[in-house]
Amino acid sequence: MQITEQRAGPIVVIAVAGRLDHAGAGTFQDHTVKHIKDGVRSMVVDFTGTVFVASMGIRAIIGPAQEMMRAGGRFGITGLSPDLRRLFEISGLLKVFNTYPTLADAVADGVWV
Repeated sequence: MQITEQRAGPIVVIAVAGRLDHAGAGTFQDHTVKHIKDGVRSMVVDFTGTVFVASMGIRAIIGPAQEMMRAGGRFGITGLSPDLRRLFEISGLLKVFNTYPTLADAVADGVWV
């Protein structure tokens, strides 16, 4: 797994390439939570380059999303492949997360903190 980041206005975009599995889940969660603790209040996770998300990866996504909600910020997800979208649908996460087809759609969705 490789994590990269960029800014899109006020939004920190965290891109995950490869597999978000047991080996990388802790790294991903630590990376995202650090931003939240540093005051970031707008975050989008981009799964465009992600080929697999394990159950530990899902858990690593839920933690930062909850942390962001407690901090009063916004957390979104973009770039889900059809397979990942199905995984998120089956697990009920499409009802929990704001999901967007593209990063441009996420940025255009109202006011980000």
